[in-house]
Amino acid sequence: MNDPQRIAELSWKDAEVLHLRNQIDMLRHQLDEQANRDRVLNRLHDGTNLRDSFTHIASTVASQTNVDRVILLNHHGGRFTLIASSTAPNVDRRSRQVRLLQRLTRAVLSQHHELTFVLGSGSEISLVDSRPLDEYLQESGCREIHIQSITDVNTGKTIAAIVVERFRVDDNSSVAIDHVLDAYRDAIRVATGQAIARHEHAWGALASRFAEVSKRRKLIVVTSVVAAALLVAFLIPVQLKIPATGRVVAANMRHLYASTDGLVDKVLVQNGDLVAAGDPLVLLRSPKLDLAAQSLLGELATSQTNLDSLLASRTRDRDVNLSAQERVLRSQIEGLSAQLELVNRQQAELIVRSPIDGKIDGWNIEQSLESRPVTHGQFLLDVVSTENGWIVDLEVADREIGYVLRPGDDTGQACEFRLRSDPTRVLVGQVIRIAEVAHLNATGDSVVRVTVPIEFDAAKDFRNGASVVAQIDCGSSSAAFVYFRGIIEWWRERSWQ
Repeated sequence: MNDPQRIAELSWKDAEVLHLRNQIDMLRHQLDEQANRDRVLNRLHDGTNLRDSFTHIASTVASQTNVDRVILLNHHGGRFTLIASSTAPNVDRRSRQVRLLQRLTRAVLSQHHELTFVLGSGSEISLVDSRPLDEYLQESGCREIHIQSITDVNTGKTIAAIVVERFRVDDNSSVAIDHVLDAYRDAIRVATGQAIARHEHAWGALASRFAEVSKRRKLIVVTSVVAAALLVAFLIPVQLKIPATGRVVAANMRHLYASTDGLVDKVLVQNGDLVAAGDPLVLLRSPKLDLAAQSLLGELATSQTNLDSLLASRTRDRDVNLSAQERVLRSQIEGLSAQLELVNRQQAELIVRSPIDGKIDGWNIEQSLESRPVTHGQFLLDVVSTENGWIVDLEVADREIGYVLRPGDDTGQACEFRLRSDPTRVLVGQVIRIAEVAHLNATGDSVVRVTVPIEFDAAKDFRNGASVVAQIDCGSSSAAFVYFRGIIEWWRERSWQ
């Protein structure tokens, strides 16, 4: 292949590559523009309420058009109300500048669809009365202003107004302010309409309409609503449920305590071990009993030695005094033996045995008890039998137990409770026992214990001591009493003071 032909082919390939590169750049530019438009549209439609939505629209338009300030006003009842500004998240509607702008917007849009004015341009103002414009320009200090109505897409009625301002007019501001908005007019119109539609279906619209009613009608409406609510509250019955807290415990559980003062010699079980009735659990040792046993053994050995010597000498010499001494020594030996037997029984009682078949319930028993001194009546551990099921031991405030106690019947009330470790699971039971006395709980509050059994199938995965929250069904009462029970109880207590 000759050189000219090769050069032509290379030039053609370079041109094709350049063309493809230009096409790729163009597509990338178009994608970037589309992504930017999508972001702008999303920002225009942000917001949860009218002020939030209008603020997003104003700030988005201001950032895209590079103007100094964008203001949105809502049109309702023939009035324009300033809602949001691109420069301030919160607007004081009582300020003079805001009131002048609202008056100017109403004056302009009552005569024209839009108005653009540049200070010092020499253009004529097509307004019947130019004082609202002059007063606002003097108050705000803006050099160029554009006011335009926003109409509903379906009805064509004015629903809002947009005000765009510039505070400096120079060579960079050669494009008229009204032409800057041309690319966003339709998007602003749709976003504003949807924001107002959302507001019209919200509670805020009802509140704003209520605010426009006269004071006399407001008072009548409020009084009527309160009276109707009170009447309904006294007529409609509602279930009265008393709250309670407590814990899950085994129906058959034994607490084991130290039978005397002493030392823990050895712990034979651990938490969770299965034991049978009579199995040794803890070995206690009493230094006093050990000393008494050693002393009695010594005295018993001495008495026995004396008796043996006396019996040996008696075979050689029959003396009446020897017989008397023999009887004394035998009596001493019998007494010492009886005392030693009593001490041995007391030492045997130092072995703490399981009273029932069950499972050991005590955390870190060996480390907390072994080789440590204990006093008479000190708690050691629990033995739990799960074969007899579980119960919920609740604590009801003493001041509320009267609602739980029904006349002539103190049991049978339905009770709902949940484990704090599994609050989504609701269990149901019935009260079977209410304590006859009140006591102070760990926090110092006066409470009454209430017992509720748990069905065996529902309690398979329960653990002893699990905390619960419950509600005891105490029948139905008027809604007014149920919901305002705290205030009623406070007033009842107050009347006695």
